[in-house]
Amino acid sequence: MLGVDHGTPVDAVAKVLGRHWENRNGSGMWRDYGLVEFFYEPRSRGRGWWGTHFSVQTHRLGYGRARDRRSTVGAAVVERYGRKYRKALSFEALKGELTRRGVELVEVDDGPPYVREYWQRESETSVWVDADEEIGRVLKITSNRAARPKSVSKERMRALLEMSEAERDRWLGRGHESELTGIWSHARGSTWAHGQRRRAEWVGLYRWAMTRSRELQLVTAAEEARATAGLVSTVADWFPDEFEDLASVLPSADEVARACLAEIAVREPLRHGDKRLVDAATRLADWVWDPELRRELGQWAILRSVPSIV
Repeated sequence: MLGVDHGTPVDAVAKVLGRHWENRNGSGMWRDYGLVEFFYEPRSRGRGWWGTHFSVQTHRLGYGRARDRRSTVGAAVVERYGRKYRKALSFEALKGELTRRGVELVEVDDGPPYVREYWQRESETSVWVDADEEIGRVLKITSNRAARPKSVSKERMRALLEMSEAERDRWLGRGHESELTGIWSHARGSTWAHGQRRRAEWVGLYRWAMTRSRELQLVTAAEEARATAGLVSTVADWFPDEFEDLASVLPSADEVARACLAEIAVREPLRHGDKRLVDAATRLADWVWDPELRRELGQWAILRSVPSIV
């Protein structure tokens, strides 16, 4: 949105989009800019905020008259794209423009029953379309929506947690390779669950499943780096008292940050996948030991604070 996204620092987003309303829900925060909302989660020990996603609330275009739509869209968007906006964005119009640009949408079956949901892989963006209307009105467009892996039963996960690596390998060899993505995703979520008493064991299961996924080429090096960086930074931020004790089972922040930076294809302008890698790497900066790497991450953080339209 005008070169900013959920990985752009909070104040940098406000500088671009302007007037907003700030809302708090428990520990979370979101800022409402009219047409678009940005969502954040707090970091521990007063370190500020991490962006989680933003949503373009296109359904709001249907409210009121033309001047109301201009107010909803906001002055920054009007200044760049003009004063005229339709009351509804049809899916046909959106898909036509994306097709012209060579961007593919895939329908997925993850939304509530009143919507049809489409997903764009490269930008990790989802589109909700009203399923009850002939026009196919676009309701909202949301960032940071990774592919949802097929879920693995809690019983299966508990059984795998109790197995040795050799036992897991034998089980995997019996035709269960397709479950690996669900396994590492579940294990990662269990690792950062509050009140978790077996955190180190869940880390071990995550690393086993991720390693086997890479060996079988089910995930790319970039996907592995991002997922592991998210695991390390979340555990370090949410559970600082346990982080040092988990050093024997977790990869170091230095190692994971370097893995993320190594997968960046083009420094400028940063594209969607590269932005996510930079975000994953810079979130590790507080736990990186190498001063040169910390300086490099600081330079990347500055680059991410500058609006970038690709």
